[in-house]
Amino acid sequence: LEEAISSIGASSDWIDVEKVKNQLEQTAASLTSAQLSLQQYVREDMQQETVLSQVTIPLHEELRAISQTTMTIEPKQVFSVLDFFKKQGLGISKEAMTLFASALYEAIIPTNFEIVERHTSAVLPNGVKAGFEAAVEQNKKDFIFFNPNDRAYTFEWKMEGDRMQVTLIGPPFIYQYALKTDPIEYYDP
Repeated sequence: LEEAISSIGASSDWIDVEKVKNQLEQTAASLTSAQLSLQQYVREDMQQETVLSQVTIPLHEELRAISQTTMTIEPKQVFSVLDFFKKQGLGISKEAMTLFASALYEAIIPTNFEIVERHTSAVLPNGVKAGFEAAVEQNKKDFIFFNPNDRAYTFEWKMEGDRMQVTLIGPPFIYQYALKTDPIEYYDP
């Protein structure tokens, strides 16, 4: 069983193998088919909320108008940057929304969150790292992602001086996601 768990990339240190074994035996005894999510068998000590990623961007002055400082993405929930700003009742420029969306994008890259919609610009906006842009424009371009997990995750943002820090907090992921970036290449227009 431990070998099977390891073969799908999950660490047997994270999984309560005895619980999985008991569930498999119960299912096999009843001769029914069932789907089994390893998430429900993660040991309690591995479910403590922690900082998963942190991104710092230049603060666009329009972003100071955001009234809330946290946002929870519930299990199986879709998040849209345009909907977020609409619910805030804010009319914000595409530059400010793009900076905000790009910070969220960079924060979720090392996770299993699924990108539903993402756009880029012809020219990289100031303050956005190459490869991490998520362009947003009212009624045209949105940044949308999906939390496929059975657990909620929270974004927190703090504005200090001319910087904005975006932090993703939640239980660690069973799988490790490594980000690899290649050197930037420049092309003549």
